[in-house]
Amino acid sequence: MLKISKLFKVAIGIFSIILIGAALLFECNKLMEINKNASSIIAIEQEINQLQENETIKTDELSASKVMIDSLKKSVSEMQNQINATNRSNSEDFENKRVDNEKVEHLLIKLPQVSKKMAIIKNVVEKDGSTYSILDYVEMLGGEAAARSYMEDTQATQAEADAFVDSFTNGYYIRNKKVEQDMVQIENDALIYGVYGDAGPKLKYMNDSDFILYNQNNKDSLFWFYFIDNKIVYMTEQYRP
Repeated sequence: MLKISKLFKVAIGIFSIILIGAALLFECNKLMEINKNASSIIAIEQEINQLQENETIKTDELSASKVMIDSLKKSVSEMQNQINATNRSNSEDFENKRVDNEKVEHLLIKLPQVSKKMAIIKNVVEKDGSTYSILDYVEMLGGEAAARSYMEDTQATQAEADAFVDSFTNGYYIRNKKVEQDMVQIENDALIYGVYGDAGPKLKYMNDSDFILYNQNNKDSLFWFYFIDNKIVYMTEQYRP
């Protein structure tokens, strides 16, 4: 009987140890799950912090871009104002030069030995120490004269001629009835004025060397020519918008 009692106590002890072990194992698993969840929470918090940091960076970048865009807009506005001012200045200068040229032309044309013609410059050559222009003479016509000449040149109808005149970009019809290659000498002291400037027209005086270079870069330029004894004494370019 005593022996059975001891065995019973031993069994109870073993069972208690098993229960305690099971409880400890359960607690360990629970702690491991808590740690795992805690790690996940920390990872999520870190990801949220990173997203917030990235959002802050993007906000800063957007702010910097906005500042840059505003600065560029201001620069463009300033450049546009400068261009407009330059255009006004060039237009005023061109108009003043045009009026001066008209005065000179008015005086020149009154002289009996002076003749005036419009021509396209086909080439500029130097020969025996003199400079020559190869000219193809044309007419510059507007309005009814332009429509009438266009009808004669192309056999167009009145309606077609009127539509053609209305389509002019500069208001004139350059008529070239006959292609010519007239080589005319330019006097050594001739006055030569060309139109310069992309932003706005500007008349500028040129010497012989300038004129030769100008012609190389501006083919088929249209000029008014003034002749004395079949030599060019004065020439000014016709502005074409």
